Amino acid sequence: MSEREKQILNNSASVIKEYLNHARILLFVSRAKGTSGKNSDFDFAVDSRKPDLKTLEKFYEKLDDIAGLYSIDLVFLNDVDTGFRNIILKNCKILYERNN
Repeated sequence: MSEREKQILNNSASVIKEYLNHARILLFVSRAKGTSGKNSDFDFAVDSRKPDLKTLEKFYEKLDDIAGLYSIDLVFLNDVDTGFRNIILKNCKILYERNN
């Protein structure tokens, strides 16, 4: 992973924590498996409720600024069906999990 990709990963995780009350953040698909190519997107799953629309707009704007030419895909685990959720949880890398 290039320095730029590491920066995108770290900065995206920071924004997700900031806007989504320190939710559990998962990286999945190729970047979690270590099989990503130089143009692979960043796929995040968040174990949190969606925020209100105004907050969500600001949140996505910040992620777009961070991503630059890369693409960031984000899903909320509460919004996906059980099958997809299980696939994500089985094949993910935990980037952040709040300790209670």
